[in-house]
Amino acid sequence: MSSPTVTQTSKLVRNSRQHAQPSQAQVDAMAESISALGMIVKPLEVRRVGDGYEIIDGEVRWLAAKQLSIDIVPILVIPIGEHESAAASLILNMDRESIAPEEVLSSLERLYSEFGADAAETIKEKLSELQNAAESNPELRGIPEPVDNTRNL
Repeated sequence: MSSPTVTQTSKLVRNSRQHAQPSQAQVDAMAESISALGMIVKPLEVRRVGDGYEIIDGEVRWLAAKQLSIDIVPILVIPIGEHESAAASLILNMDRESIAPEEVLSSLERLYSEFGADAAETIKEKLSELQNAAESNPELRGIPEPVDNTRNL
């Protein structure tokens, strides 16, 4: 991992695999926090993509900085590939806030269809959470076979 550095907000792009957009309330709360502290305390975790960076963790901080017209933000460049970035995005989304189980299932399906067996470990970790959710939500009872089969990998 590299040391923290800085970049312009214009050189950052949203993680294309992160389908859950932060709410305006989340962005406003973060903007208020940044204003009160006078700085962004935790660097955004990013990976290099072309001439810029893709956000792995810190989209709310990035949007709040843009809202406050802050042009330079702290970043931490993490040397990971596309598969790891997709998995990290999914896990961070699930850990950050309550995401509907059907959204989790959709993300797991997409992760599996794009990366196959390489994504199996991530999927296996999340299947038990989905199964618990499926007990109370009939729509989730039919976990797609390719995703369900990762248990045996």
